[in-house]
Amino acid sequence: MEIDFITDQCEPRGNGMGNGNTYMSRVVHTRDGVFTALLLPGGKTGDKRWQLAWRREDRWVRDPAWQGGSFVEPPNVLAGRDGTIYVIAWPAGRLTIWSGKPENGTLTLKHGPVTGMPPNNWPYCVAGIDAEDNIVITSSDNELAPSGYHFARRDGNTGRWTVHRMELDTRHCNGFVFPKGAGMTLVGVVDVLWEVLGYRKPEGCRHDYIWGSWVLWRTDALAESAPREIAARRVAQRDGEFCQCMAQDALIDSRGVTHIVYGVWDTTTGGNPEFRHVAVTSQGKQLYDVDLPTHTVEDHCWTGYRMFEDQWQRLWLIHRDGLLYRVGPDGNTAGGPEKLDLDGKVMWFGWAVAAPRGGTPPSDGVDVIFPARSDSVPWYHARIRVPEPSH
Repeated sequence: MEIDFITDQCEPRGNGMGNGNTYMSRVVHTRDGVFTALLLPGGKTGDKRWQLAWRREDRWVRDPAWQGGSFVEPPNVLAGRDGTIYVIAWPAGRLTIWSGKPENGTLTLKHGPVTGMPPNNWPYCVAGIDAEDNIVITSSDNELAPSGYHFARRDGNTGRWTVHRMELDTRHCNGFVFPKGAGMTLVGVVDVLWEVLGYRKPEGCRHDYIWGSWVLWRTDALAESAPREIAARRVAQRDGEFCQCMAQDALIDSRGVTHIVYGVWDTTTGGNPEFRHVAVTSQGKQLYDVDLPTHTVEDHCWTGYRMFEDQWQRLWLIHRDGLLYRVGPDGNTAGGPEKLDLDGKVMWFGWAVAAPRGGTPPSDGVDVIFPARSDSVPWYHARIRVPEPSH
């Protein structure tokens, strides 16, 4: 495994989580190298700056020209099939796309707004791209109830943007989006004040908001039909107790099955955090929902696991403590774990893997970016390789 330093010139974790946001497409690997973008230090809320970093020839390059604005959130980074890099951010609360294709070791980014997308200072934006360059970008309403999503969709053939709307009873954020042709699959997490769900904030709880469920939606044609719910996991509060349910990562495998790794904490788990792996077909049939090893109470349902599929169609789980698990056909961990050499580091809030939803095809391993401290500074990159099948 290879580990290298990216930068310590980045904003510490703080209001809005900053670089500690856990759910965006944060890193991509193309034939030109590895790309990620992080918020720069300084700048008030509403006037943040990000900078793209490019790993080429075994070193990270951070050109001052590869910068842009953001209201508060770090950008999403996507890669097109021809190697074009897309950086998605919300300067002054307006959805803006930077894009450029590396050529001869250089990169020039051009940018412009997506017209028709309502302004939003706190969009909890997630973005995804498919193999045909169809892009979907989400924006969650600021209203907690009723609420909804706006979607900006770019057609991979025409380059034309359209904007769509989905109404919801409560706000959902912190999700994962998977475009496919004219449609998409979406995972979202309820993110509202405790009282919105009719719950009482537990005594001593430092969180004013509850992450109360994950929901899986799907549509074959976003312009024609709103996404429909095909699976969900919800928690219920009893006697003012603490409860939480948070999707940590999601992917759609080469068979079209959606996998979600999530943390749940309620009366059904004995009052302790539990980590689970659920698999759901495109028709909504649940194949399994299995328990995963719990290592660190500090995970708090947020940051425990990430997953990836290799080029041989095998699933793997990575735990933030540097543990690598092979996933068996029943969803359980199959042996191990293998202890990764992180040089004593722990992968804190915001750590992310390069995934197909961001435009990175499956390979013989996975690229990971992670902060080595709880304040999300500094950041490192790791390339984790897996063995070839023995047969």
